[in-house]
Amino acid sequence: MIYYLLRFNCRHCIRERGETAMKENIHPQYGKCIVRCVCGETFETGSTKKEMKVDICSKCHPFYTGKQKLVDTGGRVDRFKKRFNIE
Repeated sequence: MIYYLLRFNCRHCIRERGETAMKENIHPQYGKCIVRCVCGETFETGSTKKEMKVDICSKCHPFYTGKQKLVDTGGRVDRFKKRFNIE
């Protein structure tokens, strides 16, 4: 009995019989997706969504551009510079 289950329920045997291993009509549709960044850059990729909006992309990310932006949260950068006499 185990031999029968292993022999006739494997992937190759299922394909030979014309059956599908995946269930039908339960998977989301995968298609083209347009990704928009706040910097204005747009590019196309594949996803189950039609459109995505992102805050940062490879065109404006400091790692890829080589420019580092200091985001001042409540004057913390200024206080740090003042404390250690950095200009």
